[in-house]
Amino acid sequence: MAVADKDRSQGRLVQRVLPAASALAVGLYLSRLWCEARPQAATWAASAGALAAGLAVGAVAVALLRWRRLGAWPLLLPAAYGLWPCPSPRLALAAGIITVVTLLVQAGARWPRVGAAAGVTGGAVREPPLRKLLDLSVAGAFLALYVATLAPSVQPADAGEFQLVTAVLGIAHPPGYPLYTLLGKAFTLLPLRDPAWRANLFAAVCAAATLGVVSRAVRRATGSAVAGLLAALTLGLVPTFWSQATVANARSLTALFTALAMYWLLRYGEGRAPRYLVLFAATFGLGATHHSSIILLALPFAAYLVAVDPRLLIEPRRWLAPLGALLVPLLVLLYLPLRSAMNPSFDSPSVRTWGGFVAHVLALGFQGDFLYFLGQPTLGLRFGILADILRIELGWGLTLLAVALGLYAARRRWVWALLWGGVAAVNAFAAITYRAPQTVEYLLPAYVALAVGLGLGLGTLLAGCAGPLPFAEVRGRSAAALLAGLVAWLAVANGLAAYPGFLALHRDNSAREQAVALLQAAPPGALILANWHRATPLWYLQQVEGLRPDVTVTYVYPEGATPNGEVWARRIGEAVASRAVIVTNLYAEFAALPYHLVPLAGAWRVQPGPQQADLAGLAGGPRDLDGKLLFLGARIAAPDARPGGAVSVELAWRPARPLDRDYSWFVHLVGPQGIAGQQDLTYRPEQANGAEALVDTYRFTLRPNATPGEYRLIAGAYITFPDGKWQRLPVAGGGDSIELGTIRVAPRSEPPATAAPLDVAWADGSRLVGIDYDDSVAGQRRVYLHWYRPAGAASLDLVLLRGRQPVGRAQAAGSAEAGYQTVACDVPPGNGLALAASVQGRPLAALGPWHLPLARPVPLPGRAPGARYVDLGGEMVLTGVRWQPATPTPGARLQAELQFMAARPLTHDYSISLSLEGQGWHAQDDGTPAMGAIPTLKWLPGWQVRDLRLIDVPSAAQGPARLRLAAYDAFTLETLAVGDDRLAQAGQGTQVTLWEGVLP
Repeated sequence: MAVADKDRSQGRLVQRVLPAASALAVGLYLSRLWCEARPQAATWAASAGALAAGLAVGAVAVALLRWRRLGAWPLLLPAAYGLWPCPSPRLALAAGIITVVTLLVQAGARWPRVGAAAGVTGGAVREPPLRKLLDLSVAGAFLALYVATLAPSVQPADAGEFQLVTAVLGIAHPPGYPLYTLLGKAFTLLPLRDPAWRANLFAAVCAAATLGVVSRAVRRATGSAVAGLLAALTLGLVPTFWSQATVANARSLTALFTALAMYWLLRYGEGRAPRYLVLFAATFGLGATHHSSIILLALPFAAYLVAVDPRLLIEPRRWLAPLGALLVPLLVLLYLPLRSAMNPSFDSPSVRTWGGFVAHVLALGFQGDFLYFLGQPTLGLRFGILADILRIELGWGLTLLAVALGLYAARRRWVWALLWGGVAAVNAFAAITYRAPQTVEYLLPAYVALAVGLGLGLGTLLAGCAGPLPFAEVRGRSAAALLAGLVAWLAVANGLAAYPGFLALHRDNSAREQAVALLQAAPPGALILANWHRATPLWYLQQVEGLRPDVTVTYVYPEGATPNGEVWARRIGEAVASRAVIVTNLYAEFAALPYHLVPLAGAWRVQPGPQQADLAGLAGGPRDLDGKLLFLGARIAAPDARPGGAVSVELAWRPARPLDRDYSWFVHLVGPQGIAGQQDLTYRPEQANGAEALVDTYRFTLRPNATPGEYRLIAGAYITFPDGKWQRLPVAGGGDSIELGTIRVAPRSEPPATAAPLDVAWADGSRLVGIDYDDSVAGQRRVYLHWYRPAGAASLDLVLLRGRQPVGRAQAAGSAEAGYQTVACDVPPGNGLALAASVQGRPLAALGPWHLPLARPVPLPGRAPGARYVDLGGEMVLTGVRWQPATPTPGARLQAELQFMAARPLTHDYSISLSLEGQGWHAQDDGTPAMGAIPTLKWLPGWQVRDLRLIDVPSAAQGPARLRLAAYDAFTLETLAVGDDRLAQAGQGTQVTLWEGVLP
């Protein structure tokens, strides 16, 4: 009795205080949003007026909720931002989304439940018509999102192959994908754009259908439409799931079969209706014919079936119909030998024999990679990489919530945990122990399972919150609704982070443009030796669109233990005497070949005789350099560039007389703050003679701190002495460089990559959007301040202070064009920095809450000593490094952990090289990041990827040594330039020195 009286007393107190507090929270939130949405500073009067209007809106909202007999407590949530001490658009959005979702969940708690959660078995319940549309709406909404970010046309590597085989009904690489090919062919018949785009659309439909199935599976199992929607939202915005929904691939169909199989099993578990077992068997059979990796999921599927219906084991007659449904889909595999017998344009004749057919379908050529890491000492590291992948894909919040809620669902039905947990565990174990550079894609079934587990747990939690509850139990309902809002925000935050990258990829048609340019530039009857990345779009253009069928494109595949460079060199030697040969790769072994490699449309033509240089359109020559070299002219590709973007220049020259030593040419972009970008090329005497002109392409990336304005493009040559010093050659007419022209550098259109995002507004409309630190140079800390500057803003004079003492000064340049720029400022080591700004000598105020001006410098977040922010070619940034032991030990293993951040959506496959070298010895570890699990080809802007490197230090290593890092294109071997003027001047233009010392 006393407990009931206490509940009633608490309820009356809440009823009196809650409405006023809720209205106040809404007023604070809305008024702050209005003030902070305006770029200029707010006045106290404007803030008071906004607060009054916000309070009025809050009062109306509270009244409406009470009229609908709904609790007003969710309106308290915006107070989390209303009282936050500094402006934060991200937190403001989070508070808004969580509030809205919590209100909707609270209102939806009164809806009638359906399916197993309502005590219905066998799925016989008739759902309300609107609920039947929920799943279609989910699929339709995501299909619209995926189409809006769909890749525009043909893509490289496997995506290009799938676009080809669906269009021509060919035979893909093992396991062949016959079902995918047939279904994809139907999409290529649609009267929409080109066949490659239609194949991409097939992936989008598969992904959207997967989300509709996940939503329905969770809703039917728990009775909660909200849980189904949030499970689909979580999965649909996982970056790799989204990426696979925008390009032709086999993974999206694998995810659909996984979701369908789980759905039919959940339905069978409700009432053990035989038809669901048959549908599951048919789905599993189709999935197994699509990709044999699904066969591994038979383990958790069988365990679930036995758990929900143990009598299946002793009633074999019940197996007949499901067994038939399982076997019939195997007929799809007959497509492979039958189609091969028709000699399609893209074929694999080996499938015409029984042994070849079995090897192709079961992908036996990859069997050595299956469970490869299981017996390796690096297995533990691989599971650490699995954790990194989950952090990148879902974030720690959603990962932990998915596991916790999935386990919570076991309170209602323990077999659910066996299903979703078993699928996730088996798939994750198989993927992480498999040696292949697409681990993030192989984990798609695990992502599906985690989303289903999250939905089942959330639905179970929400199911206990339906109907009228006494006050003491309202807290449980409130917690459940709040948790749903948190899940919604975390999922949306994932999507907001990924969307700019996918939008950029949607606009990127470089794969098609590059392939078209190469085919059109190839001589008649030429042979193109290509890597897999470049071969498939070339084949697509030839076989589907009929472009340059006279050219032969040959994929140069690895040949066992033979180094790839030797394989390519042999292929060149076999063909160069009979036809024009073009290569897409460069290898060190090519230096020994008696041929010239002439740049041609992003590849290289193998020139057996003297190089016939194209001198048309060159300007600025001829100019003599010390009687040794003759500059013939240059051609600038484009007069405009942006920080992080590329400048491309063709420079022609020839020796004025036979070279007596090595000579180096340079091209520099020079601005107000020095060199903003550069590239050097060195020639040995045997590489050039006076009879031929040489044309080189200099392509370099502007450093991230290049300010907007006009830059001079200069060129020249120099010699290097044995002690490392250098001397430029004088140019006839005066000086030691040649003016090539000017480049206009405009502000960036996208925010720079930053490990510490900020959003500090200033009174002139500028915003400080991020800060990074770099301690690469001893005794100095470089501070990178990332800014958004509005159009027409004047230059900002910046002062970095430690206490009241200025320790560094810099300037954010004004520009007629709005955009982003990065300002670098060198200060003494240490944290505790604050930032002050002025315009033409007048202090400029930063804006605080409600955009009221602040009368003090802005304190800046710090980082521990040893911080890194080293730009690599505008593609990625080195943000951290550590290794063990601190000093490499001869005969021991050095384990290094590198942290990289993607600066943009990456469309190239880069390798990371970590080398330890000394006098007469060298050891290194090269390869795809994260032990091959997270190739750069999949990175989105802002991704922070941990890369592990292992170097076995030679026992004979001794004396001075250095640890160096480089990143290079895995195909062209082009090294990404280091975007730091200090390091470049110290000789680290292409390799970053991480450590120098003496080995013990």
